[in-house]
This record gives sequence, structure tokens and C-alpha cells, in this order.
Amino acid sequence: MSIKFQKLSAEELKAIVDSLEPTLRVTMKTRDVAEFLKVSLLTIYDWVFKGHLEGTYRKRGKYLIFVTSRLIDKVFNGKDWSFKS
Repeated sequence: MSIKFQKLSAEELKAIVDSLEPTLRVTMKTRDVAEFLKVSLLTIYDWVFKGHLEGTYRKRGKYLIFVTSRLIDKVFNGKDWSFKS
């Protein structure tokens, strides 16, 4: 069962980005994303593997670099990731 969530407006997204430390406002490393979303690093890698965060990051060598505004939009305004077991 999914709970209906009203999408964040452009102003709300901007307020979230502006509330972050200046070094995180444009891009985040994987560890920063995990801290921001309050989940483990393994969860972030799992979401990347499953395609949930597609379009929010670029892979550079062994590193993932996330675009902060796209990440926030995808997590809060993207489709529901619920699944049926």
C-alpha cells in the first residue's frame, strides 16, 4: 500500500538545496548522499544497481558523483519504488 505524497514545488526543492552546506549544493559523493538521505551506503549502491537513481549521477572511474538538485527531485518527486512480494 502506497501513501500519496504531494510533489515538492520548485521553490521547496530550491529551499532544500540552499539549506545544504555550500560544498554539497551542486554535487555529492556517495557517502554524502547516504548521510543526507539517512540510509546506509549499501542502500545507495542497491538503489543505483536497481536503477532507482538513474539520471542523478555520473560514474567517473570507481566514483559516483550525484547532481544534488536531480537527486532531491528524483527521491521526492520521482515514481514510487514500492514493489509487491
